[in-house]
Amino acid sequence: MPNTAERMILVWGHRIKRPDATVWNIGPSHAEQTAAVWPSLRHAINYVVGMQADREAAGMHPWIRTPQGHVYSPVVIGLMAAAMFEADGRERSRGTVQAPSSANDEPTCGIHAAKALGIFKQA
Repeated sequence: MPNTAERMILVWGHRIKRPDATVWNIGPSHAEQTAAVWPSLRHAINYVVGMQADREAAGMHPWIRTPQGHVYSPVVIGLMAAAMFEADGRERSRGTVQAPSSANDEPTCGIHAAKALGIFKQA
């Protein structure tokens, strides 16, 4: 895991109300932590996409804070996920990204990611 200065911090909270400073705790012991720590923005977003349906059912939405102090809202995270997975699909079709080794490794395309995050709804 990268050092503290390089880690992304993920918390789950209200859809539009920005989390307050107390929830971003990455204390030294697991019991003191109120946030998940990820080595990169891509890792954090991958986790969000996988967990969104379960967490949204409980009324929880993702917020990510970067080492530079930028805080990404659930809507922004959804857009980044859609763009990230769409780019992966284009690279895979060009052969610049290795195909998944199993069905479990297959990334969701951008539209599916956006649907999973609740930012894309068909009429």
